Amino acid sequence: MKTISITSAFVLLLCFYSCSGPEPKTNLDLKVVETELRAFESNHRTAIDKKDIAGILQYYATDLITISPDEPILYGKDWIRTLVTDLYKTYDFHEDFKFIDIRIVGDRVAASYTFKQQMIPLSGGDTITQTGKGMCILKHSETGTWPFEWNAYHNN
Repeated sequence: MKTISITSAFVLLLCFYSCSGPEPKTNLDLKVVETELRAFESNHRTAIDKKDIAGILQYYATDLITISPDEPILYGKDWIRTLVTDLYKTYDFHEDFKFIDIRIVGDRVAASYTFKQQMIPLSGGDTITQTGKGMCILKHSETGTWPFEWNAYHNN
């Protein structure tokens, strides 16, 4: 039996969402959204570099769904708090990501992205570098931010 890749499944979901009926009316302006998401990239990086866990969590919706390789589907964002807390105990952790293709889909934004993570062991040793790519759906929050609602990624 053939398996479907995470990215293929995500694309099918996005197609279903966008083709399942009349597209919802939106007042979103792509240039404004792109500007807000560039600020998101920078502010997320700053929160990570400052080890500001509460600051990091604001970029993830409470009802977040995460799909990653070799893991069960994760629901919510509590796992992020645990992961980042544990990372900071062992590593000087840095992450940088860039949204690539940003598209408005109804009242949401879909985007592809690339990321690079560096983990420098606090006890000494070689830096661990991971790169990857992903696709996400972001929803506009009441505070004017764009937290991840769906996130599917793969390490290179």
